[in-house]
Amino acid sequence: KIKVDTMKRKTVFAAFALACAVPGSSMLAAANLQPGDLVVSEVLANPGAVADSAGEWFEIYNRSANPFDLSGLVLRDAGTNAHTIETPLLINPGDYLVLGRNGDSSINGGYTPDYVYRDFTLANASDSIILEWEQRVIFELYYTGGDGFGEAGVSRQLNSLHGPINARNYSPSEPTMLFGAGDLGTPGFGFLAQDNAPGVSEVPIPAAGWLFVSGLGMLA
Repeated sequence: KIKVDTMKRKTVFAAFALACAVPGSSMLAAANLQPGDLVVSEVLANPGAVADSAGEWFEIYNRSANPFDLSGLVLRDAGTNAHTIETPLLINPGDYLVLGRNGDSSINGGYTPDYVYRDFTLANASDSIILEWEQRVIFELYYTGGDGFGEAGVSRQLNSLHGPINARNYSPSEPTMLFGAGDLGTPGFGFLAQDNAPGVSEVPIPAAGWLFVSGLGMLA
């Protein structure tokens, strides 16, 4: 079985991103986000290894061609839960970010969130995740008990990053996708064919990137 080491992954890919940074690229404010630029690509609403209050998380993906700073973006549901991202949170095109309720990997089920929120929870039966900027909805997902989001210890992953968004287009993580304390999911990773989704073009890796990758191979 494959077990995801989220801390090691984030360290490696953060350094890789720095090595491959494109000079002169400008980060856009969240006010520039348009509907569909971001999607929620994975949700763990009902962790099995730890309590919901410690282990809930969801993952977002930037399917636009622009980098964004998400500070000021509102996370809410259709009820009273709401949280505004309070600190700089950068996401590049094609990148994933994990947002969760607890930042301590020793008690949250063994993953490393990119951002820790409060005043927002994920119900196991029926709930919603809405991302918006000043009442402009960027993304919305509604799920009910029959959609499988309440299955204990198993995240739901979006089947196609560039397809339609509804709860039935999310599938359970596979048994090989173990992470942390033993739940199933790939926090911060793509899922199956997502990495090769239509519309995502290959970008040549700068020489610095190749040198970095080569160095990683030597350290393995």
